[in-house]
Amino acid sequence: MSMKLDTSEFQRALLKYIPTTKRDLPEIVNKRAINVAFKAIRFTPKAKPGKVRRQLKKKAKNNAPVAALLLNKIQGFYGNKGFYGAKMREEVEEFIAGKVRSIGYMKSGWLAAAKKLARMAGQRAGRSRAAKVYGDGDHGDAKAARGGWTPTALIINRAVGIAEVGQMALQRALNAEAKEILKHVARKMKKSARRHGIKTR
Repeated sequence: MSMKLDTSEFQRALLKYIPTTKRDLPEIVNKRAINVAFKAIRFTPKAKPGKVRRQLKKKAKNNAPVAALLLNKIQGFYGNKGFYGAKMREEVEEFIAGKVRSIGYMKSGWLAAAKKLARMAGQRAGRSRAAKVYGDGDHGDAKAARGGWTPTALIINRAVGIAEVGQMALQRALNAEAKEILKHVARKMKKSARRHGIKTR
């Protein structure tokens, strides 16, 4: 599923940034795309383990935990018999543990994308305390910007459920990066003005 994003603010910031750096266009685009991916980690919401456990252990109308109902519904979908008794209690605990482990899955898609893009572009991705990669990172992918007048970098997150929250997170990340770029440009302009004897605030 594709996401519709407003990149106008980000693109305007990049146009102002280009004259202030000696980096070439693909290098600029790749670096900023990596930054956007890291910001998307921060803006992608993550459920808390305790809350997940409470929700799945909450009793339903028949006094069975929600997790038990979900498990038997999944079993029925695949034409298998439901779980009961001690086996059900064992399966419920395993099911809840699996859900808790997968909490960082959506966030880690952005982290995997940032790392892959960094490797492709020969840049450093840095670190993030906001996410831990779960699995082999195949749900995060990237395409580095190459030469030309309109270099484009892609960061891709294929995590299940990302469509519902990914667009908001990525839009906020783009806007936040645009503001950072403009702050950098302002600092560069002030520094240049002072060097030429022009007073600035």
